[in-house]
Amino acid sequence: MVVGGFNSRGCETKELPPEPMIDHWAVVEGVVDMKNSNLVRMAGGCAVFLVGAVGTSAGVIGLFEYGINKDFSISYDPPPQPSFDAATGLGSLRIIFTELGPHYGSLFVDHELSEASNTFFNELGAVSAAAPPAGVTWEIDEPGYAFGDIVDHFEAGTLDNAIGTPDPEDVSMAMGWFFELQDGQTGTLTFRLTDQPPSGFYLRHYDPESGESVYLSGALRIEGLDGVIPEGSTGFAGGALAALAAASLWQVRRARTKST
Repeated sequence: MVVGGFNSRGCETKELPPEPMIDHWAVVEGVVDMKNSNLVRMAGGCAVFLVGAVGTSAGVIGLFEYGINKDFSISYDPPPQPSFDAATGLGSLRIIFTELGPHYGSLFVDHELSEASNTFFNELGAVSAAAPPAGVTWEIDEPGYAFGDIVDHFEAGTLDNAIGTPDPEDVSMAMGWFFELQDGQTGTLTFRLTDQPPSGFYLRHYDPESGESVYLSGALRIEGLDGVIPEGSTGFAGGALAALAAASLWQVRRARTKST
């Protein structure tokens, strides 16, 4: 199922450049850079909501678009909520899973940093030195208006754990989490977007000229009858992932509306 679509509701368009041209929390966690998030929705026993804005902004960090993949139900640009700064894309997004079986949650963000003063295609991505937690996948790439495949990977749950734009470009980020719940367990997946570096594993989207950065971090907490599941015990079988994706029967259409 798809809710909304990129730039399908009158959002601004981007102009292409001329040619040639996880903070460790209580249980399982990781960190990553992304654009903006908002209140999403509830479906299939999984509640999604934003929790308090994190970080500050000097008015040069802006959100262009974002998407959420919850058990392969894709939601693009959900409406903003008071608890999240929709202008900067800084804040926290929490997804709660309660159903027995395999699960997947991911976030895609496309921020612009100091766009008015030095464009949006002079930016870079980086990954922290810390290793990602078990079950985490990630990607940093051009958001698909020119050559990047990050959106395709975000939708399919196949983030490639790589930076696809080593040179200055239009940059976007995504992070995903595979895990499985037993009967009676609850999984809480939290993504945080900040303008200050967290500890642990994270992704960074930054502007080398202005110095602005956005950091994405995440944490997975699984609780059940026996308490909290320790970090590293959230294995997810490939066959279960394929079955989950097939059962979702979603189709995604993202309108790329950047113009030269």
